[in-house]
Amino acid sequence: MPSRAVVNKLKVCEIPSELKRLNNLEKHLIALRLPFMKIVNLTSGKLSSRLTQKGTKGPLHCVPSDVEDTVTTLPRPVDKSMMVRLQLKRRLKYKAVWEEQLINPNDVRDALFVLTKMHPGYK
Repeated sequence: MPSRAVVNKLKVCEIPSELKRLNNLEKHLIALRLPFMKIVNLTSGKLSSRLTQKGTKGPLHCVPSDVEDTVTTLPRPVDKSMMVRLQLKRRLKYKAVWEEQLINPNDVRDALFVLTKMHPGYK
């Protein structure tokens, strides 16, 4: 019997709606570690890039992030529909932006509230 079987009470719980509605950058904001890697196509030819096999090239960096600092620097939302333009960089001294998107600070706070109840790493 597998160690992660439902019989052993190790079933995967359903993802809460607060976490489902987050976009990629909002997920990066509340992640405990951010992975940075270069992803390349392993096969060449006429296949489209989304169908080819992928792999990593070079080093993989897992950068720990301080979620508490991130949340305290987010502006307080005036209303629930307020959006903030956010740029994520690999380092603050770099000029290049790694990812840029509009985020909803209220959704980020709601997701963190759910994670503090569910996950021991966020307590």
